[in-house]
Amino acid sequence: MLSTRDYAGSGGRIREAVNGSGRHEVFLVTATGHQYGYTVDGCLDTGDTLAIRQAIRRCDVIHFKGDNPPVKVWRGIPLPDRPVVVTVGGSAFRRLPGKTCRVAMGLYPLSDYVNLADIRTALTPDLNYPAYHGTYTQHCINAEAAPYTWKRGRAFIVGHSPSARRKKGTDALIIAVEKLKEEGVNVRLDIIENVTNSECVERKKRHTVFFDQVADTGFYGMSAVEAMQFGVPVMAYVSEMALQQSDGKLSHVPVINCGKTPQGIYKLLKYYIDNRKELETLSVVTKWWADKFHGFTTSAKMWNEIYDKLT
Repeated sequence: MLSTRDYAGSGGRIREAVNGSGRHEVFLVTATGHQYGYTVDGCLDTGDTLAIRQAIRRCDVIHFKGDNPPVKVWRGIPLPDRPVVVTVGGSAFRRLPGKTCRVAMGLYPLSDYVNLADIRTALTPDLNYPAYHGTYTQHCINAEAAPYTWKRGRAFIVGHSPSARRKKGTDALIIAVEKLKEEGVNVRLDIIENVTNSECVERKKRHTVFFDQVADTGFYGMSAVEAMQFGVPVMAYVSEMALQQSDGKLSHVPVINCGKTPQGIYKLLKYYIDNRKELETLSVVTKWWADKFHGFTTSAKMWNEIYDKLT
């Protein structure tokens, strides 16, 4: 599996799930290190380039994880002629008007992905465009091993860990929480930034609700899944288009579907602050969803079936 940085650590979690199943082995290589310290098998910036080249030559499948299209030569390394999987999952793959995708290095037509990859997948369904001809492969996390930590009686803590405040709707959330505080509501906002992934996940255990994003994305990301594994209910904007592009996997999701305005966020927060029993029920469903839909057992089965088609 080749990735520029393995953003959000999603490739590493696929690797962990598949390798733990005993059917296939994923060898994850990144071009550069990640500031949050996700685990990889090799990094071109810091690792043994010769060992990485040897591992790539021995592989049976080349799996590109990231928003750039697959290539024949990756970071100066000629790739062997093998079946190709490409998995997109970030804002750099969002469509612009027309037939191109925005990526850091320029503009690439969808045909670059369709023509060069044997199997295409997307980690969020909003990216699974009909012209991409892909499969929705949800984010995976070892949720079955995570404890259920949600508690109804404690202080109401709203968690949020934005990769970029401008993209996630952070300002609207801050306005909503400040309005609740002005009304005397006992609520606290925990914005998690510039910490290791392990510290970020540890703080999510204590949240009453996790606010993920209300961007045009129209779905939730890995940051939300990290909270879901503990039974923490998630707030996010979920679009009908995302559900329609889920490859038949989704008719709904157990997420508090909120709009993008401070007033809308405020109303939903106030509702659940006043209806803790209902929020508790949602937390139980959220934990079940994380275990059964995003958990390693389901994810390993899904990825093994994909790799089986190519080996």
